[in-house]
Amino acid sequence: MPHANTREHLDEIREIEFVHNMREMINGEYRHEIDQFGWTFFKAIEIDNSGFISQASYRILQEAWHVGRDEAEGMFKVLDSDKDGKISSDEFLTAWNEFFLSEDPHSPYRMFFGPVISRPTEAR
Repeated sequence: MPHANTREHLDEIREIEFVHNMREMINGEYRHEIDQFGWTFFKAIEIDNSGFISQASYRILQEAWHVGRDEAEGMFKVLDSDKDGKISSDEFLTAWNEFFLSEDPHSPYRMFFGPVISRPTEAR
């Protein structure tokens, strides 16, 4: 009979593996490509070629990752540092680089990809 926490255990393993793989990638040969990948990601979300990510586009992205509406709206407000109701490429790339390269556990951008990835993970 499967263990009652099998689903939770599998999610935890995937998260640990994800974090481990991301750390190796970022601290390895791909570190210099973080900006380019961030720009590509920005352009994928910025669907109207306005140079900005709208709150609606950002919400769609977060919903695809199963991030709740309140959390998505909260993170949008953090990313929108000039409070103009949209995320510029500079705002996005600042958050992107901070998320991937900062070692500050209290960074306001730690929730960039939602609460699951922002949660501290024990090294195993």
